[in-house]
Amino acid sequence: MKSREQYSKEMNNLGRVGVLITIILLFAVPTIFGIYHNAFPTFKEFALASSGLLVLFVPLAISEVFIYTPLLGNATYITFITGNIMNLKVPIAQNAQELMSTTKGTDKSDVITTLAISVSAIITITLIALGVLLLVPLEPIMTSDSVSTAASYVLPALFGALVVGL
Repeated sequence: MKSREQYSKEMNNLGRVGVLITIILLFAVPTIFGIYHNAFPTFKEFALASSGLLVLFVPLAISEVFIYTPLLGNATYITFITGNIMNLKVPIAQNAQELMSTTKGTDKSDVITTLAISVSAIITITLIALGVLLLVPLEPIMTSDSVSTAASYVLPALFGALVVGL
């Protein structure tokens, strides 16, 4: 049986590798598409397009690490890799800890939180994969006038919800 320190060390190492792989993939995909299509924005265009979002979300991301790590424990890495922290992962962690009557910061709480967030991530990825697989069969519905009208409100609604959450 592993000690708490050994388990935490292994989870931290695994988490760092996962974050590194995620960062590489996040930059590799647009870079590969840019090379393939010979379509790269200039630095000025990139800076102009991203500066507003960076000013808003970089401080938020840094503060979230400090705020949520005590609650999430070793599940911090998978939480930040899979995203939707405030709206999904934190409530799942809190609910799992309440249902199992655990105290935050204990070994039992850490395991329960990791399991709950891992299951949440698996379900989210499964639903996204189903959406991608069903995209072609659902094309007639997705291109209908009513869906097109509703879709024009999706992006403003998403950014509005993110800003309200701040």
